[in-house]
Amino acid sequence: MIPDYNVPHSYASGSIDMARAWASIGDKQKSLDIVNKMWKNATQYVKWYCSLVGYRFESSKNDVLVQMYILQQLNALTTPLDKGLAEKQLDELDALAKLFEQRGGSFYED
Repeated sequence: MIPDYNVPHSYASGSIDMARAWASIGDKQKSLDIVNKMWKNATQYVKWYCSLVGYRFESSKNDVLVQMYILQQLNALTTPLDKGLAEKQLDELDALAKLFEQRGGSFYED
């Protein structure tokens, strides 16, 4: 097992599949540990992208959509494991979506 301080958990590295695997064998805590680390990373990216101004924000809109997709996938994995946490995630996801839209982002094609 590779420690996550050497190779941080990310969607691109397949960490969500690791979380699903832990969940499927009944190790809810290890699964949620990975989910929480990935959730923190994705929310930090969304907030950072939304803090950009002008063309920098405009050019990062697709990156926000990718991070929002990751958050949706993580929430879908969390729901059967911890309904309370899943509800908190949905609230945070909703707040991030509103922030993105307030900044001028859209979830629909123009």
